[in-house]
Amino acid sequence: MQTTKKFRLSRRTLLRDFIKHKADVAGDKVFMTYIRDFDEGIDEKYNYKDFHILSNRLGNGLFKLGLKKGDGVALMEINSPEFLLTIFATFKMGAYSVMVNVSLRGEGLKYIIDHSDPYVYFQKN
Repeated sequence: MQTTKKFRLSRRTLLRDFIKHKADVAGDKVFMTYIRDFDEGIDEKYNYKDFHILSNRLGNGLFKLGLKKGDGVALMEINSPEFLLTIFATFKMGAYSVMVNVSLRGEGLKYIIDHSDPYVYFQKN
């Protein structure tokens, strides 16, 4: 008989704790399927364990760039695995994410960046 580790939520539960728990108990299960190109039938599947590992790698890279707890990461990206990985990585570090609308330009974009005080800014080409 297989037992499943219980996860108890409390006021002190952090997203990173839940992500690690899911990687431990359901590591090989599909967490997300991203359709990269619908017409070509190209999709990417991510399991809990891989997503946990990838978000840790990104978080470690951000840490090496000088990002620390309480810093901000501005992200101008469409909904994608990279978008979600960046959000998870920043939350795991105790940093905050600023999701910037991809259609913003000019003064609207300047306002968001000026008022969110990000340490780093990501924009997909």
